[in-house]
Amino acid sequence: MLHSCDYFNGDGWASDGIVEAKDGMLYGTASAGGGTNSSGTVFRLGKDGSNYRTLHGFVPSDDGSGPVGVAQGRDGAFYGVAWQGGSVNCGTAFKLWPPELPILTGISLVAGKAHVSLEGAAGGQYQVLRSTNLTQWSVLGTTSMPPEGVCIHEDAAPPPQRAFYRAVWLP
Repeated sequence: MLHSCDYFNGDGWASDGIVEAKDGMLYGTASAGGGTNSSGTVFRLGKDGSNYRTLHGFVPSDDGSGPVGVAQGRDGAFYGVAWQGGSVNCGTAFKLWPPELPILTGISLVAGKAHVSLEGAAGGQYQVLRSTNLTQWSVLGTTSMPPEGVCIHEDAAPPPQRAFYRAVWLP
């Protein structure tokens, strides 16, 4: 046994199997109970049962209830369906991004260097990229997110006119 779901403690009722994602973790759904609305959840855990985490609790009026499985798309997002909810209460299709996706929180110039601030999951691997035209991107480097989940990546030679930055999660 990897994990014992607790219906009354936020886990919900697990159903419809689990899938192994690109990051090596297992993802699944609990079709009833769980979350703050007892309308089902999407969860993940390690193949050894560690790191169990509820990723999303469904809200019937927003995204449905009763999710029945997930699949990971090429874009890294998870897709699935919920059998209730939606405009006529006949179900919904949903998309859920992994929690490791980075958030670019700021860019500042310090002594001629661009400091790119980002947030992400502790221990996650992220690549920082730069472009001058939003078409061609150059890799500035890869960073491992520290325990506090916030880091600054330095661009030692930013272009003189303008630069665009983005960060991507490396599963």
